[in-house]
Amino acid sequence: MNDNVSNSRLMSRAEAAAFCAISPSRFSQWVSEGRIPAALKGTNRWDREAIQRFLDLKSGLLNDNKMSASASAFAAWKNSKDKR
Repeated sequence: MNDNVSNSRLMSRAEAAAFCAISPSRFSQWVSEGRIPAALKGTNRWDREAIQRFLDLKSGLLNDNKMSASASAFAAWKNSKDKR
């Protein structure tokens, strides 16, 4: 990993670009093209794990079935928390 990237889960545009080893302007271009997930709604912060999973999916390291299973597990957990 790039030494200029913090270990924080949420990253600024510059940190997220460094995480992807591209320039901030190229990062913005990739976001507008849908190559990288957008910032969290209402913020100017990117989720490190969302970017990592997106890149894993695009590179073939992770398939759609694993993403669906993960999303289902999250949905089940959220529903259990909402019922409390």
